[in-house]
Amino acid sequence: MTREKWFANRLSLPPDSIHAIIDPWMSKTFYAELHNLFPNSLLLPDSLQSSWPEESFQLDHSIFLKGKFPEQGSVVSTDSINPPYLLLLHEFIIGTDLSRAYYFDYELHSQNTQIQSEVKSVSFIASYTLWDNQKQRPLVSSIIEWQEPYTHSLSFEQLQKNIKNLVLAMQKEMAAGDF
Repeated sequence: MTREKWFANRLSLPPDSIHAIIDPWMSKTFYAELHNLFPNSLLLPDSLQSSWPEESFQLDHSIFLKGKFPEQGSVVSTDSINPPYLLLLHEFIIGTDLSRAYYFDYELHSQNTQIQSEVKSVSFIASYTLWDNQKQRPLVSSIIEWQEPYTHSLSFEQLQKNIKNLVLAMQKEMAAGDF
């Protein structure tokens, strides 16, 4: 989350503990929306990916995605679970007036951006990979962006609605994948 103080004020949260409150809520909300679309999905423990190597690869001429991917040669599994596909969420950012280009486009990354005093939109950006766990390769990797116009009020319900919209956009993008 960017502009923590701004979000804390709008959501009536103490600024010094916004991450302790909002981060678990965002994770829970994101997974709940994902589970609504894919009822058979399972949430694997974070400890599984702690040893995965971090890699980056080019999505187009200047957009690079960076994330942790399963090691080649080993299928990801737990006790009795051997999922055929993994949805790897590399980054999930909520902020104001953001563009995915400022985070992932290395041609624009070094340019200074002007901070706006008036917020025009609340931004939701996610980088993810749909991973074929059996063939051990990415099927779809993308950075998706969702903008919601800011109307001078903000609530957890609005955030939840927009997280749902982001998950729906991811699902639509994955469904259009050619694999």
